[in-house]
Amino acid sequence: MPELLGRAMLGGRSSQVVYLASHRGWPVSVGATAQILPCAGIAIARTDSWALALWLIDAINAILDNKEYASRRPPGKIERSGHFEVVEGNLFAWGWPWSWSSSGIQIARTVSGELCERLNSLCAADSEQTHQL
Repeated sequence: MPELLGRAMLGGRSSQVVYLASHRGWPVSVGATAQILPCAGIAIARTDSWALALWLIDAINAILDNKEYASRRPPGKIERSGHFEVVEGNLFAWGWPWSWSSSGIQIARTVSGELCERLNSLCAADSEQTHQL
């Protein structure tokens, strides 16, 4: 089970941007995304649909919590997305580049590469990949 340090949530200014927020108590980890007290965050996906953004939030948090989520994806398009990567068992999320750089945050410790692949597949921009869940 991953040691969680972040969770997905709805963006501040836009109801169609999915953010990953780091835990206010970092570096102390928690066992479930519901226990995360959000602090700073990064945008991980921008959609053209509020329903799709909410579904992505539920799906990302369910994957982090090792739980099931609604596999039926609502209509809409993921217009921009960042990516996830695992480095020495630590899961990082990177927002899409705003200019010459992008920002990232640590989301979890003790994770597998498979979890990272699932998150990348889920959040890939529709121009990069066709989603079939």
